[in-house]
Amino acid sequence: LWLVKEGDLQQKLQGDYRGIVDFTSELITTEKDYNRISAANLLLLFVRPLRFIREDPRMQRLNQTLHDAKQDIFWFIVVLGIVLFACTLLANVSFGPFFLPCIDIAASFLFCFSFILGEFDFWGLYGANPVMAVIFFFPYLILVYCVFTNIFFAILDRFFVSADPPPMKLKRKLKPLLSKICRCIDWDDDFVMEEDPKGAKKEGPQSRADRVAVTAKIIHDIRKGIDGDSGSRLAQSKPLSEVCDMDEKLLNVVKWSKEEASSIVSEFQSLLVKKQRHKNEDVFLKQVVMKKVDDDETNTRKEMEEAHRQMRYAAEVHEVMALRDQQTLAKYIWLLEQKIQKKMTDKHALMMEVQHLQDEMDRMRFTKEDLRNHANGVGSDIPQEEIEGSASEEEHAETMSEVVTTHAGPKPIDPNSAMDSAGTGRSDPATADMLKALHG
Repeated sequence: LWLVKEGDLQQKLQGDYRGIVDFTSELITTEKDYNRISAANLLLLFVRPLRFIREDPRMQRLNQTLHDAKQDIFWFIVVLGIVLFACTLLANVSFGPFFLPCIDIAASFLFCFSFILGEFDFWGLYGANPVMAVIFFFPYLILVYCVFTNIFFAILDRFFVSADPPPMKLKRKLKPLLSKICRCIDWDDDFVMEEDPKGAKKEGPQSRADRVAVTAKIIHDIRKGIDGDSGSRLAQSKPLSEVCDMDEKLLNVVKWSKEEASSIVSEFQSLLVKKQRHKNEDVFLKQVVMKKVDDDETNTRKEMEEAHRQMRYAAEVHEVMALRDQQTLAKYIWLLEQKIQKKMTDKHALMMEVQHLQDEMDRMRFTKEDLRNHANGVGSDIPQEEIEGSASEEEHAETMSEVVTTHAGPKPIDPNSAMDSAGTGRSDPATADMLKALHG
């Protein structure tokens, strides 16, 4: 289209000046579009040959590395983009009015992106804004040029397939074309092409016939062990009932294991049936088997995460309930202690009242002389049983008062106990005055 328009140049030159300018502008725009399309076409021309070498083992290793690391690379690009956009705005606001490379958002983005390529201009930033230059330049340089670059290399290194590439399998590539024509050739045999002809030859991978023979031998050994052949290693095993006691839990475990084994066998049988329907084994492995493996892995991971969440929830609930029970028990113990102290205080008050009533009763039954003689240890007409009962009650009252004093504080003073302290040797002025008044 651009060449067609260029052919009309001579005709446009004979017109007016305005027509020539418009034609030239359209011609330039068309030329730019043509150049862009041509550049994209050239890129595709050099990219298409990669399809012919993608079957190469080393190219497969590179493609597999990028495929395995695609998720980590995606999130790495997301984080890098967020950091780069934030630093772009910071550079535009801080240095834009005085620094030409940061005059607008696009220029600031290119300037910040050039840090990844190793292009720095510290003194230009320092001339525009010395304080922000130091704050922006060194942290951004360390973060983008050092940290993010090494993180990207670490991601590729983690997923890089370091195993030796498999050998070229010429028979497998020719099998779909010539297997039905040349049936005398064993197309499943694979041979390793050694790079060093003088080196020791390595054993090639097992063919399908060898794998079938090994599997058949293993199945034969298992069947011989089940039948009880003495020459088999599996014949040495014992039933589970002879080794341990079969309780209810163990029976449930055995039942569960049988169900799981039956489900696995049925799955493999269904895969075997599907495999017989497919003509290409590699396509079957990629489209059916690996898809099932990925689905099983996803479901198992979800079940594990759900079980882990339930376990954490149960543990947190158990801890909260245990803490609540401990707090309730502590409050109950504290209330019991308060009640015991109150009861002991009431008991002490009752004992004091009983002692006071006993003293009043003695004063009513006996004379002052008998009480004085009893207090001084001189013989009196008071019966011995009453004396012993009174003494035991006094000792019991004193013991209880000491116990209560420990819990409820100092013992209160009874105003009616002046007569009881007459013979104890205590020098109380009020008591002495009362005794003199009684003698007088």
